[in-house]
Amino acid sequence: MSEIENKNTRMDIEAYLDAVEEYAQKKFMYRSALNDIIRQSQNKSMEKEFEDLIFLGKFISSAHSILKRAGGDSSDTIKLAAEFQKSLEKSVELLKRIIEGAPDNIQRNFESDFLAPSHHNLHKILELMNELSRIKNYSLDIKNSSKTF
Repeated sequence: MSEIENKNTRMDIEAYLDAVEEYAQKKFMYRSALNDIIRQSQNKSMEKEFEDLIFLGKFISSAHSILKRAGGDSSDTIKLAAEFQKSLEKSVELLKRIIEGAPDNIQRNFESDFLAPSHHNLHKILELMNELSRIKNYSLDIKNSSKTF
């Protein structure tokens, strides 16, 4: 059972996001968007897609950091740059699928804030992926700390 399947109400989602913020010792910039993504994932029984999205967020966040340091044109990073691009496109498609059917205001917000093609929105989607990465890290650490040795 995924970590997110246990979050049934808005208050539970808020408490979950609070726990992730406390764990990461960093506030979410896009908390409302994260709340919408989680709620829509639950409402549409798309927990698997949410798990895929946070996995991609972790990869994209790490790859972006490496590419910023090393550049995307070196022979060492060309393959990483291609995988980064492919993962970013897949994450946008997952976001669209999760948000599809949400109330109009949520769909409009996601379209204007993250999905409409622009340099500014690319920066924002990368920040959102970073925040999804924090959720993935929290989920992994909670899962690992609950194992008994």
